[in-house]
Amino acid sequence: MFPKLKELLSLVELSKMKVLAGHQGLLHEVKSVTIMDNPDIIYWMEENELLLTNGFFFKRLHRYSNDSIY
Repeated sequence: MFPKLKELLSLVELSKMKVLAGHQGLLHEVKSVTIMDNPDIIYWMEENELLLTNGFFFKRLHRYSNDSIY
């Protein structure tokens, strides 16, 4: 059994993180974590994977911003 996203976000280390979209997924289990530094990573992700990003590249690549946030 894996921790639920809501549980992970309650940890002190992650307490300043903000969920921008997909609030209905807060009860999903998280099996792994990926750091996003390139928009093409979405093609390599797996189910129950937590994606962390600062979203820096979204400013320049608007075509990804709507497709990447669920």
